[in-house]
Order: sequence, then C-alpha cells, then structure tokens
Amino acid sequence: MQQTQDGSKPASLNGLVPPPAVLIFLVFSQLKYVLIALIVAALRQHQHREIKLFLKHRQEMFRWTWYHSMYLLMRLVMLMSLSNLQTIKKNI
Repeated sequence: MQQTQDGSKPASLNGLVPPPAVLIFLVFSQLKYVLIALIVAALRQHQHREIKLFLKHRQEMFRWTWYHSMYLLMRLVMLMSLSNLQTIKKNI
C-alpha cells in the first residue's frame, strides 16, 4: 500500500469504517421514520371504521382523554382526602 510523505497511509473507502456508536446512532435516528412509515402503511392497509373515526376526530378523542384523566385525578384526590379524614377521625 502507498504511503504519503509523512508516513501515514492514504484513506481509502475500504479502510474507513465508522465506530459502532456512530452506526447505532444512525440506526436509531432513522428508526422513528421507519416506525412512522410502518404505521402509515398499516393504516392504509386496514381501513377499519374505528381507525377512520379516530383519525377524523382525533382532537375530540384527545379532549375526551384529557377530561377523563382530569376526572380520574379529581376522584383520586377525593379518595385520598376521604381516607385522610377517616385517619384523622380515628386518631381523635
């Protein structure tokens, strides 16, 4: 193999192999696009009524999910406060 004037070997495409961390980073950085493409392909392939409704009314679904989670959170707070009241009554 040829050497340059300073004694180092010239870079060739066959000798350039990126470190494994770079390869892993490249794979994972492109993985989200692969997952999105797979989801879109699955949605196009399966024309279910529920999926169409979900895609059509995703804002309403998000709003319902938000309200439902707030409702569950309020119930949890109420139950915790009731259990605290019962504990206080037992201690008195």
